[in-house]
Amino acid sequence: MTTSTSTSSHNSSLSAGQTAELRDLFAGQVLAAMIVAPRQPGVSRLEMDDMAKMSYQYADAMLKVR
Repeated sequence: MTTSTSTSSHNSSLSAGQTAELRDLFAGQVLAAMIVAPRQPGVSRLEMDDMAKMSYQYADAMLKVR
């Protein structure tokens, strides 16, 4: 597990374009997992727009801890 010090220095070494690419990659992976996730009884599936927004929320969280 990395410390917050190494995490901060690693993120600062990325350019804005690299961060955007990584964010899109993370969001795409999250979205793919949401689409193939098995349905739970009694839980309705999210609308596509909501799934996309949530994917980027997860991606932002991943970048924050990275």
